[in-house]
Amino acid sequence: MYPDIDDSLNSLVYRTNTILRGRWQAYLKDFDITSEQWAILNRLIRKDGYNQKELSADSFKEPAAITRTLDLLARKGLVERRRSATDGREYLVFITEDGKQLLRETRPRAKQYNDVLKAALRDDEMATLKSLLRKLGNGLQSGR
Repeated sequence: MYPDIDDSLNSLVYRTNTILRGRWQAYLKDFDITSEQWAILNRLIRKDGYNQKELSADSFKEPAAITRTLDLLARKGLVERRRSATDGREYLVFITEDGKQLLRETRPRAKQYNDVLKAALRDDEMATLKSLLRKLGNGLQSGR
């Protein structure tokens, strides 16, 4: 007998992630930005001056995907690359004032979306879910 693929952990996480990303993208549609681009800007607002390798690792994205996303963000004037002061071969990525403004404008939408997510679960369920997802992610990342 074959297991029900729709009830497998992988399918449940994939399905939920697809729904989450689609809903979040709908919240961002008026801002001409994708959820991936928004996530990169959010990383840069917290640590301006990322190198692309760090950004790739912290975002769990392939370097080529990060390069494409940064190229798009740079064309939109939301990020800029500058040569590192300590290593002339390296470029660092910085969020621009326009990028910061976009994040300020999207903050109310992010709060709305987060409120929708919180409404789906009780506080204790949300805490348990976050804890289990962190545990699963850390276990998978470390090869367990």
